[in-house]
This record gives sequence, structure tokens and C-alpha cells, in this order.
Amino acid sequence: MQINFDKKKEKIAKRKTEIAASTIMTDDECNDGESCAKCNYEISSSAAALMLNNVYHPEHVLCSKCEKCLDGFSMFVKKNNEPICLLCHKSTSVCKACNLALDDDDVIFEMGEKWHRSCFVCAACKQPFMNFVYFIQNCKPYCLKHSQN
Repeated sequence: MQINFDKKKEKIAKRKTEIAASTIMTDDECNDGESCAKCNYEISSSAAALMLNNVYHPEHVLCSKCEKCLDGFSMFVKKNNEPICLLCHKSTSVCKACNLALDDDDVIFEMGEKWHRSCFVCAACKQPFMNFVYFIQNCKPYCLKHSQN
């Protein structure tokens, strides 16, 4: 069965979910002349992998944290346009404000969430809280001045 490669890429690109899977394509589904997004060499083997709207050699579909191979059945999370396996994703704490990984030395726990110290600021003026006093409105922290608006 011949599958139109461009339509397959388009279908995956339209997915709105954060969790995705790599797709291993067989010889029937691959277009000759495609190059791997990782190494830029032509994919001339009997299989290719389609992930995050790019084509790869199957051995180049890896978790960007642990470098575990993400085969056609592996689920992953797209973070900064790179795949992270679900195990690495679950073990990584991220800041409530910026969604970047937290370093244990620079983390605070407020409002039931983890934040970078520099990210825990007034939602309106983006300034740090004086004497660490803040007010919560609509699940966001505000300084005294902006909590009254």
C-alpha cells in the first residue's frame, strides 16, 4: 500500500496534543531522497522514522535527555521542539511560570507550585514581592499595588 509521505507529515503536524509518538515507516511508505533531520544524510534504508514533522533514520530518534531510542511504540513529550521520553518528562520538575526545568538550588514552593526564584513575581508588573508578601487573584500572584485593581 502506497502512503503519500507529505500527507502523513501534514497529519502529524496538525496534532494538537503535547504527547506524541514516533512513526516507523516501511519501504513502501518512504520517499527516496529524504534526508535525516539529525545527520542530514539521505535515508536509503528500508525504514525511516517520522517524528515532530521531520524524517529521521530510526536509530536517530532519541530522547533529548537520556538518549533512549524512541521506537515506533514509544510515547514522548515535545519540549522546546525536542522529544523527551515520558520517564524523563515525569522526573523533571518545571517552573510554573516559564515551564523550564528547575535547578534544586533555585527553586521555591509557593501557591502549591514550584517556581524559579526569579519567576515568582507579580503577574501585572513582573516585579519581585516586597518582603515576600503577595496576594492571589485568579490563581496568579500579585503585589499589593496590583491586587487592588
